[in-house]
Order: sequence, then structure tokens, then C-alpha cells
Amino acid sequence: MRTIKTINDNWTFSKKPDDQNARAINLPHTWNAKDGQDGGNDYYRGYGYYCKQLKIEKDSASEYWLQFDAVAQRATVYVNDQEVGHHDGGYSAFRLNVTAALQDGGNTIKVVADNLANDQVYPQKADFTFFGGITRDVHLIQVGHAHFALGHYGDSGIKITPRFASDQAADAEVEVAIRTEGAADGSTVTMQVDGQVVSGVIKDNHAQLTLTIKDAHRWDGIDDPYLYHALFTLNTDDDQQLISFGCRTYHFDPIKGFILNGRPYRIVGAAKHEDYYGVGPAVTREMEDQDNRLLLGMGGNAWRLAHYQHSDYEYAAADRLGILVWAEIPQITTYMKSGDANAAQQLTELICQNWNHASIICWTLSNEITTSTGVTADLLACHQRLNDLAHRLDDSRLTCMANAFMLEPDSELLKVPDLRTYNLYYGWYVPGIDENEHFLDEFHAKYPDMMIGLSEYGADNNPAFHSEHPEQGDYTEEYAALYHEHMLNIWVQRPWLGMLFPWTLADFSADGREEGGKPGQNQKGLVTIDRRIKKDSYYIYKAYLSKQPFVHICGHRYTKRPRHTVIKVYSNQPEVALFVNDQLVAKKRGHYVFTFALNLPARSQITATAGNCRDSIAITVTDQPVPEYSNGGKGPSLIGLTKIQLTRPIIPLMTASTS
Repeated sequence: MRTIKTINDNWTFSKKPDDQNARAINLPHTWNAKDGQDGGNDYYRGYGYYCKQLKIEKDSASEYWLQFDAVAQRATVYVNDQEVGHHDGGYSAFRLNVTAALQDGGNTIKVVADNLANDQVYPQKADFTFFGGITRDVHLIQVGHAHFALGHYGDSGIKITPRFASDQAADAEVEVAIRTEGAADGSTVTMQVDGQVVSGVIKDNHAQLTLTIKDAHRWDGIDDPYLYHALFTLNTDDDQQLISFGCRTYHFDPIKGFILNGRPYRIVGAAKHEDYYGVGPAVTREMEDQDNRLLLGMGGNAWRLAHYQHSDYEYAAADRLGILVWAEIPQITTYMKSGDANAAQQLTELICQNWNHASIICWTLSNEITTSTGVTADLLACHQRLNDLAHRLDDSRLTCMANAFMLEPDSELLKVPDLRTYNLYYGWYVPGIDENEHFLDEFHAKYPDMMIGLSEYGADNNPAFHSEHPEQGDYTEEYAALYHEHMLNIWVQRPWLGMLFPWTLADFSADGREEGGKPGQNQKGLVTIDRRIKKDSYYIYKAYLSKQPFVHICGHRYTKRPRHTVIKVYSNQPEVALFVNDQLVAKKRGHYVFTFALNLPARSQITATAGNCRDSIAITVTDQPVPEYSNGGKGPSLIGLTKIQLTRPIIPLMTASTS
């Protein structure tokens, strides 16, 4: 039977090989936890050397495999000074059969990792830090010689594809791969779900079986994320695995948007990086749980897990919580023909390792890949191959791309995947916030049979910066709030808009940035990188999306204001009352955003109530500028958006003919 032991403790790390002064660490770990988040674009990109002593009592009836959930960005693994494998790509799991290299008693495991620049492994250019290290868990797996396959792109060896044969009945189609020494033909695999048992016979190390669920309980997003749990057994007890799956149907309608289990279900959530203050990508499960609470707390129902494969724990949590997931590979910004093989490898690993997750609805082939070169013949051919590969591996899900807002809507590249989305930054990187809806409306008018979604949009903002007259590029919390109000208004009026992902849930590491008062961070998040502050823009999403009653006064950190000011309140309740120093000033009815023009006394306690909800802030009047509220007039930098035309593509509209 299979045993899995996590071996995260008692490693050593150094930037030098065979360093006698290597420091003791526990995993997960990155060597860029500090210098990858402090700006200057000078974080260490080189080699890291990890070592662990491992003692085992070796069993001749067993095989031993090492599983690395992620090593960034490239890894070579040694056991007792014998190279046992190499892996390119810093975000997917890989396994190595180390049976022959392990010895009874003490063993030395060494991992040489690097995050050096190269022209073969994605990513190489993007607006985030390319951390190095063993950034997720490491496991030692012990199995019998006959077991569910461990060596196929890091997957479980079991693929479950639920398909509805009728409105009620679902067939769980299963493909199983095993590994065994000696003849395996005639061996059996059994699948047990809720008392139902089906069996399949092994032939050529593979088996296929189907379990019919007559009255299938559908996985229905956050409303009812029901999961089935299938116990698979090889022969009597050679190996066992418990695999969760969900039964659901979905598609995108160019008029009605996303349809889940036959009903419109609007996708709106947030994008996120696997990144946290002080630890980079070496996040804990508690940190990932916190992000899920933040998303659900604002009423979101979907993740864009960018720009690479995230942890299996995150995908599994989305399954349990009913959060829809966009999954993608890190083919980003700059296309490399020499990286074609790696893009295909990372896509294969992403799909194979995650095909049993009910939450995932699309496999995304690239992000803003035309930014540096435009659409070339090689780039187009690469995406056509990736699209075909994704459909061969998994014909039950859709493919997608996130396109830079400079890409012409009539480009051949847009026709490659099943879904097309845009990253639009009108109103931040370029003038004209109204250009966002103009772009979308023109696209929808020209291509009414095509689904379009918003995969990115946002405005950097530092919650320490404030203004009575916010404007594009000032990094104030107030401008970002206005920006997101505008974008949500676009979304609510256009049911055909297939998905909406603000960029991002949380600020994240981008060591090349030197702006907005926080070097080393992209500050487009709805919350800060340490998750301690929910910015005002977080609450406008809660007003539009959440069913939990609340009221929020904007500007909790904007405590020094002129006497004549406007107090803005967000709420999902129909009426808000405002009090100044316990005196009722006004009541207003409305939707989402409530504003109150006030003439304040020198010191004011402002309180807003909506039903049983209340929120308060304290304001001190000043007639003088507050220097700490300003970014000093420095506007946003165009990270990764150089040498291109930053204007909105013109979409020629169809005109009616007369006769």
C-alpha cells in the first residue's frame, strides 16, 4: 500500500555548492523573499543549493519516489551524489523514481535549483518577480511494485471525466494507468462511490471503466459545491487512491454569458498571484485560505490563478468552496520559439495534474504574448499546437488566451482558442476610462457570436495616498475606487460579458517597479500584499456582489481633509444614514454608492448606518496640503509595455446596406 511522507523539515540552503556554512531551513523556501520584493530589479538570479539527510529502512518489495510540488525555476536532483532527474518549470509538480539510488540507512538528497535568465523555460519577461527556490512541499512516496502510475507528468494516474447522459444521469468515465513489474494483464481496478462499485481489467498497463450516477448531484458553484469521492483500488490491496470529482455542465453563450448547469451564472472574481509579503511564493495553506475568505467575503465566485500553475491545495480548495477557476501556463509577454517544447510541457503538466478538479473551467495558453513581437507565424503556429494539445488531453474543457489591449480584434490569434479575453487598461496606462466600454461594445457589435471577457483591468493605488480630486496616475485610493466603480458599472449593464477579473486580489511582488511609494510591488490589488488592509476598491465589489449586509465609509486612512469635503459610502443596502458627531446629517436611498457633501467642524466623528450595519471614521480638518498623501506627481510606468503603440485598436463596425 502507498504511504506518503512530507519531508519539509531539516534542510540546508546555500548559494554556494558544498558550503559548510549552509544555513538550516524548512520548506517551502525562496531565496528571494526579501530582495524580490524591495525594488531595484536587482534580486538574486542564480543557483541555490539544498541538502537533506534522509534515513529509511529500505524494503525490497517497494519503490520509492520523490515528489516536488514546485521548484523554481529549474531543478536537478541528486540522491547520494547520483543524478536522478531534472525538471524545467517552476510551478508544476514532478516525481522521480529514486529506488535504485536510495540505500538502506542514511541518504543525502541534494537539489540544485536556479532562476537564471534563459531562452527555453517560461517565464522570462513579465511584471512579477521570478522567484527561485523549493517553493512548495516535498514528499517521499513508498509504493509496491504494482501501483497507480506515478511517472506520467506528475499526475495521479487516474482521470475522471463526468458527462451527463441525460438531465439527471451522469457517466463518470475513468482512464487508469498503472505501473508494475511483470505482466499486469488481467489485474483489476475497482472504483467505489457512495456504495456503487465498478471494475475494470488491466490491459497493457491501462484500464477504462464507467460508473453511472443515475440521479447526479451537480457541482453548482458557490451555491452547492457538491463533490463525489471515489476510492480506487488496484487488485485486492496493491495500491489505493481517493479522488474527488464533481458533475457539472457549462458553456459560454455570446449573449447570456456563462451558463452553469443550464442557468446564467455570472463570473466575477479576481486574479491572484501565489505571493505574500515576506515569503514570496512560499505561502502556507493558512495564507491560501485567507485569500479564499477575502474573495468570498467580497462576493466573488471565481479565481484567475495567474500567471502559472498554482498549488494543488488551491485548486482543491476551490473545488470544496465552489470557486470557478481559470488555470494558465506562464507563456507570457515575450514569445520564444526556443521555448515551444517547454510551453507544451507546462501545459501538459497543468492539465494532467489538475484534470479531476471540478472548479477548473478553462486551460489558458498564454498571457499578453504579443506584447514584444506582435503576431508572428511562429507564435501563431505555437498557439495552434497548444490549443490542439489541450483538446487532445482534455476534451471536456475550453481553451483560452488573455490578450493585451493593443492586439487587433481581427487578429488570427483570437480565433485559435475557444474563449477570447482582453486585458484592458484604459484609464490607467493610457487615457480614457470610457474607452473600456467603447472597446467592448464595438467588439460585441462586430462579433456578436463571439464570447468576450475581461481578464485584467486595474489601477495601482497606495492606501496611504489620497486626494479630494483624484485623477489617473496619482496612485490614490480614491482614484482606484472611482476606476473600479466604473468597471463594475460596465459589467452590470452587459450580461454578455463572459467574465470579470480585476487585477488583482492583492498587491504582489514586482521587483522591477519603482513607483507608487512602494518599490518592488504592483499595487493594483484590492488588498495590500500583507492582506492587512482592505482598500476602498475591495468594498465596491462587496457592494455589488455580496449578499451579506454591510456599510463602509471610504477613506479610513484619509483622516486629514479640507472643511468642504465629500464623504462616500459603499453599501449593499437600499438606504444609508450619515451622522456627524452623533447628529443625523442626511439619509439617502440608492444602489451601491452614496455620497454626502459636507461642511465639517474642526474634528468630526463620521458614522454611517445601513439597517443594523454601521461604520465610523474620525476626520481632522486642515486647509494645508498633506505631503504624505501625494506620490509627488510620478505617474505609472509601463512595465513590459514598451516599444508598442498604446492606443485602442479601431474595430470597423458592420453597416447596414440599403437597396
